[in-house]
Amino acid sequence: MKLIGLTNQVFYTVPQSMKNFQACAGLLIKGEKTIAIDTNMGPDQTLAFLVEHKPDMAIITHYHIDHSTWAKTVDEIETIELFVPESEGHLLTSIEKFVDHTAGPYGLHAEWKDFTVNTAKFKPISRFSTYDWNRFPEIKKPLVKPIFTPGHSPGHFAFYLPEDGILFTGDMGVDRFGPWYGWGDCDLKNLMESIIKLREIPARILATSHGGIVSENIERAWDRAIEILIKRESFVARKLELGAGKDEIVREGIFFPQKERVSEPMKSFLYMWDSFMFDHHKKLLEEGGFRAYFPEVVKKFFRSLNAENKA
Repeated sequence: MKLIGLTNQVFYTVPQSMKNFQACAGLLIKGEKTIAIDTNMGPDQTLAFLVEHKPDMAIITHYHIDHSTWAKTVDEIETIELFVPESEGHLLTSIEKFVDHTAGPYGLHAEWKDFTVNTAKFKPISRFSTYDWNRFPEIKKPLVKPIFTPGHSPGHFAFYLPEDGILFTGDMGVDRFGPWYGWGDCDLKNLMESIIKLREIPARILATSHGGIVSENIERAWDRAIEILIKRESFVARKLELGAGKDEIVREGIFFPQKERVSEPMKSFLYMWDSFMFDHHKKLLEEGGFRAYFPEVVKKFFRSLNAENKA
């Protein structure tokens, strides 16, 4: 693992590996309190990280396993107060609740439970506090502001340090893969709204969960995430108009192409996630698609796309 200094108080934390959903990048803030946000360094390094830096607070942005598997290690250190989004905390108290809420509806309960416990190393927690958009501990030095950004998950939060111009985006899709919404409780309309909200923040640095640090062309990074969502919707709409069914569209891939090259059980998980994504797009298309809710955003995208094609 490594720490990248963004200021003399704020550090971007990078795990040695993020494979198997065991880790994610996060933020360490050293001020009047030491705060760790999503500093999941993996099962072999998280304890050493916490012992070395002694955070007073540990904050989880959302319940997905790559962001929450470090919670059990925090749970066992009494000097650290753990904070979890209020709407999602219950999902981390039981492996059965977690699995039933995620892969359960798709019929991969046993396979996903085995992966979650034995590969990702998920363990339920019992000692934590909850927070929401209007109830969060006051952190002034440096100032830390939680920003409610649902869509990727129902209770997802980003965190903004306005004095430093640093925005920790969490899993908002500012990376080469783009936004992800592969569980049943994701919401495409909310996700687009959250991306648009974060795009308006005057950040000089984006610290992301899986896409590194963005310090140049920040608006373009957000625009790319928006474009990816609109392109995926256009792909699904076009396929449906041509008479393709769900199975064909999922097989071709919304987020995950070339799934057949992947071994089990991951191949089944990739089909599951693309299937959920198809459902989200189909539901939104039945409401008029992104155009119905974000007409100016969609118009801007198609205008810029036409300009690129002419160039």
